[in-house]
Amino acid sequence: MAITSTTTIANAINTAYEPGFREGVFRNDALLSLLRAFGMAEIESMTGNTHNWHLNTTANTSTAIYTEGAASPQAVAQGWVRATLSFIYFWSHVQITGHARDALKNGIFDAIEAEMMLAQRDIADLRTTTFLGSSNNGLQQAVSASATYAGITRGSAAYFESSTTSTASIAGMRGLHRAVRDAEKGGNPTVNLVSPTLMAWYAGLAGTPGTSNFVLQTSGSGPSNVDVGYNWTGATFMGKPVVEIPDLTSTVWLMLDTSAQNLKHVVQRPFEVKFHHNEGDSEVYQITTASTIAVEMPKWQGIGTSLT
Repeated sequence: MAITSTTTIANAINTAYEPGFREGVFRNDALLSLLRAFGMAEIESMTGNTHNWHLNTTANTSTAIYTEGAASPQAVAQGWVRATLSFIYFWSHVQITGHARDALKNGIFDAIEAEMMLAQRDIADLRTTTFLGSSNNGLQQAVSASATYAGITRGSAAYFESSTTSTASIAGMRGLHRAVRDAEKGGNPTVNLVSPTLMAWYAGLAGTPGTSNFVLQTSGSGPSNVDVGYNWTGATFMGKPVVEIPDLTSTVWLMLDTSAQNLKHVVQRPFEVKFHHNEGDSEVYQITTASTIAVEMPKWQGIGTSLT
């Protein structure tokens, strides 16, 4: 007697899948939304192929206290310089064969739509890591006392130089905060960005979680919970949030003024998807975007490096 089993009817069994898909690739698009939440402006470029702004670099040095009968000094003009940033262009390409289009007519899984959407997310991930970095107008290039930024060579341009420290201690971080806010800088940091590694380092400054400190959380007359870790979701430094962001260099602390008069995401080209060309029976599509982060007052910023 023949027995019907999954083996004998294998060709008749359809494999069922959940709708959609899961992302097995980590893609980080947190930076821009985070900075917007803390006050960063997002604007559309209106200045051609660069973002430009004017900086007042020196004051009128004829300003002084004078006494009766004093001779008038020579009038002195204000000092000016123009800062210029190029836009960073990102792209990705998607190729879809005619056979693939035919095979997906049933609509169960729209692989073409998934390819388009995930290509945009891949660009967003690359944009995030770029804007966190030390080149291509990234925050670590902008917040520096030495790196050339916006066409200005620093080292002899105090009006454009951030405060820095590499002292990995509470005193070092307090000193950095004081330098940012002190005379000739006049910054007002609104948020601190750190990597997951530095968040753990910051927690360790107050002792090793689980051994030297713990938090007892009570809920009225109900049971209490002991948390021997670190509540990183509510971390602050000098009253300002300390926010963990993946992909930032593990030993870097960014102390940022995110006000709209300082920090901007300037968009030259929003995400654009267009047909590019035919290749045999395939269609190739191009996804592009162009923008830059602009830190227009670097001297209001602070950066800690080599913190371990």
